[in-house]
This record gives sequence, C-alpha cells and structure tokens, in this order.
Amino acid sequence: MNDKILTISIAAYNVASVIDDCLASLVSSRYIDQLDIIVVDDGSKDDTPQHVESFVEKYPNSIRYVGKENGGHGSTINTSLKLAKGKYFKVIDGDDWVDTKEFDRLIEFLNQATEDLVLTDYDEVYSHSSTPVHVLPYLDRNIEYNLSSLINFDYLPMHAITVKLDTYLQKNEMISEHRFYVDTEFVYFVLSSINNFIITNGSVYQYRLDQPTQSVSSMGIFKHIEDLPYILLRLLGLYSKESNIDSDRSQILFNIIASRYKLLFYWFSIITDSSKDAILINFDKTVKKNYTSVYNRISIGKYALIRLNYSLGLAIVRAMRKLV
Repeated sequence: MNDKILTISIAAYNVASVIDDCLASLVSSRYIDQLDIIVVDDGSKDDTPQHVESFVEKYPNSIRYVGKENGGHGSTINTSLKLAKGKYFKVIDGDDWVDTKEFDRLIEFLNQATEDLVLTDYDEVYSHSSTPVHVLPYLDRNIEYNLSSLINFDYLPMHAITVKLDTYLQKNEMISEHRFYVDTEFVYFVLSSINNFIITNGSVYQYRLDQPTQSVSSMGIFKHIEDLPYILLRLLGLYSKESNIDSDRSQILFNIIASRYKLLFYWFSIITDSSKDAILINFDKTVKKNYTSVYNRISIGKYALIRLNYSLGLAIVRAMRKLV
C-alpha cells in the first residue's frame, strides 16, 4: 500500500548553493504531507548535507536524507526506487525546482488519476530568460491515451514524466551507475512498462540550463560523451531480447534508441576536439556488426556522410559548422 501520493527522487551532488531553492519550491506545496521526498546525496564534498538536514528537521514526515558514496545519477534513482512510498514517482535534479502552483495542480490530479504515466510541460530556464516546452504538442490535454498514441514520437524528456510506481517497478531493471545520460534508460524503462498515459496542463518542472558544469553543456558533452554509446549498447541488447512485446511498443522503444543514436552523431559533429572520435567509430561499427537489422533501420539523416569515411566525414561536417 502506498503511504504517499508522490515520491520525488532528488539527486544531490555539490548543490549547496541551489538545493534550498529546489526544496523550498516543494515544501511550499499545500500538499506537503502527501509528498515522499527522498534527497539522495551522491557523495557531496560541500555543505549539501547540512542544507538538506535543515529541511528534514522541519518536515520529518515528508523529507528523507540519504547519504552515500558517489555513484552517478542512476544510482540516486535506484536508491530512491528501493525506498519509495508513493503511488507515483518523479525525478528532480537538485539544481532544478518546480513551479509550486502548477505542482499543486499536479498533486490534485494525481489524487484521482489512474493512468500509468502522467506527462506535464516544463520550462527551460536560462540566466535571463525561460522557454516553455510543450510535451507532445500534437496531442490534446486531459485525455487518456493508449501507448499506441506515442508511435510517432521522438523522445520524452525525463522532466515531463510522473510514472505510477508499481507499474514502473514491474520492469525490474536497474539504471546504470557511474554513467551520465541515464535519463535515456529511465525513459526506455518507463515506456517498456506503461500501457496508457495522459498529459495535463501547466509547466511544472523548472529545468535550469546554461550552466558550464552541466553534462549537456559543450564542456560536459566532451567530458562524458563515451557514456551515451555505453547506454545505447545496453538498450540495444535489451531491445534485441524484447520478443514478447507488441509491434507498437517495439516501434516506440526503437524510436528512443534511434533518436539518441542521431543525437550522438550530432554531438560529435559539434565537438571541435577530435581526440575521442574513435569512440563514435568503434560504437557505430559494433552496432552494425552485432545489431545489423536495427542499424539498417536507424536514420541519422545528413550525418550519414560521416560513415563514408569517419575521420574525413567528421572533419568536413565540423568545417561546415564553422562556416555556418
């Protein structure tokens, strides 16, 4: 039996300067008593634990602090899943926050919801501006859809996802640890398990961007780019074993892999340092050899030029970007 309506897994690593904003946006909710907030400190070296503990002291029935050795974002999600008490489950990064008013509307909706997956819009927040992101804009809001309605989608951002905990746990797969870009795995496992979904109104998640230390910054991409091929190879291995799923779910899971595959080629096209090019070359050749049928289905668009001669192709694409 679920004791709370929503478990929120918060990954916290050296976020002492911003974790107060994240937690304040949650404890300001009118429904704080219905929340199961698990802050997983992933081996912080700053004052993150002290900041979190001050909130735990004020809200001991709603906030839990878990300290552990560094294991990456995936390890924080795995930890929270083992402890979760909510009917639904949501992931928030420690340097992000929620719009409390819209979040309260989400909680009100979850109290009567039956869908496996609830999606909400979110805002991309920059230093001096913010941009609303409308999830699956071609679908109406507040209407229940079957999984097949996602057949033409590209990718679901993790920020938009609130998933029914019991449904997700049926997949029984751990998120990779000591790796970046594990949101791809989380989304894959969500769509492996759900049968229906609904999109509600309002931008709940506030996604902080343009920080130089982020894994999606140009610096972060170069530093951690080998983790995405690792994630994709794992998912390709799982996908090749998905023999008992219907054609719609198979297509949807393929879409996730294909979209991230193309993203990988894009990332290598914008990196100016060629010292890690072998990662892309070896990955692409491995997929072609071991997952030939999937490889032949994946379209990487204009980046197919790179495959004619990897080193020369990457050099040409990078040169063209500089000209543009």
